[in-house]
Amino acid sequence: PGGIEANANATLLFSLVAAVIYAFIIDMPPTLARSAVKTLAVAMLAVLATLQGGPWLLVAALALSTVGDAFLSRDGEKAFLGGLASFLVAHGLYIALFLRSGGGIGLLSAEPWRAAIALAMAVFALAMLFALWRRVGPALRLPVSVYIAAILAMTISALTLSN
Repeated sequence: PGGIEANANATLLFSLVAAVIYAFIIDMPPTLARSAVKTLAVAMLAVLATLQGGPWLLVAALALSTVGDAFLSRDGEKAFLGGLASFLVAHGLYIALFLRSGGGIGLLSAEPWRAAIALAMAVFALAMLFALWRRVGPALRLPVSVYIAAILAMTISALTLSN
């Protein structure tokens, strides 16, 4: 409801514009401006969740995702690991949010399509793990494995949502 003058609509539009701009500058070398545009899209979603009185777990997860984007907008292994850690904690918050808001793990066995998606995601996660295992150095194998497991857990927890 409301037009562009409504705070929520303007915030969402601002997020979308930042994401579209980033799509055009993604191949540029890392700069402060490029990092700002990359982080702005998700930061505005965190602002939107706050303005709308969203659950604190959602606001915190979006804020940590913003931090993760800031890290990943830079080059280097330290930035990569910082982004990985930020997103890992964010995914943990999403998992908690989905499990708190959902109908429980029993929903996976109660509705076969949910179990099928969970199984497909588990197979995909294993395929990604095998593909990435060969591409990353030994120092990154454990962090990447933990991250893939977190993504899988988040996906499965999202399948407990009834709407």
